[in-house]
This record gives sequence, C-alpha cells and structure tokens, in this order.
Amino acid sequence: MMEEFLRYQLIRLSIAPHKPLTKDVIPPYILVSGMKARTVLGLLRSFVLRQFPDDLTEFDKIRKRIERLSDTRDLIVHSAWERGTKPNSISTLRTKTINQIKSESHEFTCDELCDLGARIQEEAKTLWKFFSAHGLAFNFAE
Repeated sequence: MMEEFLRYQLIRLSIAPHKPLTKDVIPPYILVSGMKARTVLGLLRSFVLRQFPDDLTEFDKIRKRIERLSDTRDLIVHSAWERGTKPNSISTLRTKTINQIKSESHEFTCDELCDLGARIQEEAKTLWKFFSAHGLAFNFAE
C-alpha cells in the first residue's frame, strides 16, 4: 500500500497537481508502476528540492524512515517463510546474489508484523501531511 501511495503521489505531482486525474494518467503510471519505494522517494525528493528547498531536511527525515520501513517490509514479503522458534512467529529466509551469495534470516512475531503495518500507515500519513502543508496532498481513494 505504501509503494502504491508513493507512486500515486509522484504521478499527481508530475502531471496534474491541482486537478482531478483522468485517463491521461495511464501512460505515466505504467512508467512508475514497477518502481521500488526508494526510487519513487528519490524522485519525490528531487521534486521537493526544486519546489520547496527550505523543507528538504524535513522531507529527508520522513523519506529515511519510510526507506527503513520499506526495507523491512521487502524482507518479509520477498522471503521464504517457515514457523519461527518464538510463539506466533515466522522466520524469513532470503538469499541475495549480488557480488556474492549471501543468505539472511530474521524472525518476526505477529505483534511485530502488526506494529510494522501500523508504522507504515503512520509514515504514509506523515508524508500526506507534508504535501498537504504545501497544498499538494491528494486523497488516495480519489
């Protein structure tokens, strides 16, 4: 959901910041649909740097928190799961093959997964408030 929200904000800011979206959004949306959160955040950062340079530090704080949450989310979503050793937990296993073969394993309880979801939702609200303060926040369900 966070990645979809970020892509939506990027499209709104680049195409039609002050008017409703129409079917004209489809071609540019195709371009951003496969982008990871870090890429979209980098593009949004460029927008903020150009339009609101005095607020870049504030945006960067939000961006870094979202990137950390996104990294954890990706670890969970793109891993193989098995029953964890703690009660009500999963153990994730992910293998990376960039420059070397490396495996990493992490364990998450149900409460930790719920907390991650709540923190992602909270940061989405924080980002929305940031753009809202500049007259550029949009209802995601619009």
